[in-house]
Amino acid sequence: MASKKLIEKVENIVLEAMLHGSHPRNVAEAAVSIIFAALKDASGTMVDEAVSVDWSNEDERATAHNVWHVMLNASALGEQSE
Repeated sequence: MASKKLIEKVENIVLEAMLHGSHPRNVAEAAVSIIFAALKDASGTMVDEAVSVDWSNEDERATAHNVWHVMLNASALGEQSE
């Protein structure tokens, strides 16, 4: 589940749009921009999680998948960001 803060940001955009009769596309663009901003750069926590991945006994592709999962989980979109 995405972080509560991120959900609140998107919720506020939707509520504001409903109050002002904004076009759904504008709401979608605003929500996507929040998501992109959350993933633009790796945070220190994301890098720490990536470094902690066990690199032994795995091929490079499997390791890359593991790194992606721990970094995403540590991002503003991940479960650890709550």
